[in-house]
Formats: sequence, structure tokens, C-alpha cells
Amino acid sequence: SQYAGIVRLKKGQDNRETIIGVMLLPQFQGLGLAYLAQKQLMTEIQSNASNQLLTAYCHINNERAHRLYQRLGFRQIRELIYHQQPAIQWQREITCRKSKAV
Repeated sequence: SQYAGIVRLKKGQDNRETIIGVMLLPQFQGLGLAYLAQKQLMTEIQSNASNQLLTAYCHINNERAHRLYQRLGFRQIRELIYHQQPAIQWQREITCRKSKAV
């Protein structure tokens, strides 16, 4: 089997925020894999966790990533320097689907 890239999840400074990211090798870009991976992550988080604020950062010139996060329902928060690079911060609220025991 061959690796296409990596998916990253990292807890933010509080337990309510999760930083997510997908990085694909060039030969796997443009095939919809990043969308599928992020969608699966969001489904897992929604079914297994408490309400979460998902945060993603992407390079300011990465138009594909901007379109991906827009398509996934994220909203653009701000431009900033992230890991010494100009970036855009995206966020989306995920509401837990777990039913509460009565």
C-alpha cells in the first residue's frame, strides 16, 4: 500500500478546540481525498466528542485549501502568521450528536 499524505488532529489550548489539517503528496492532490478525509474527521468528532470548535490554518496563497474549507462549512476568521508563514485561520462549530441519557 502507498501513503497519500497525513491527517493531523491536535487539541487546542482548551478541550473545546481541535486543530485539524490534511497534507497530501502532489500526485494525490485534486482527487477529492482531502475533502473525504476532513469530512470523515468531522463525522467522527461529531459522534464521539463534546461540542467542538474546529480550527484549520492554511497558507494564504493555497486557494485549493480555501475552497475546501469553504465547502466544508468553515468560516474565515483572520489572516495571521502561523509557523512563520502568512496564513488564514478557518473555524467551524461541530455539535455533538450523542444523545443524553435520561
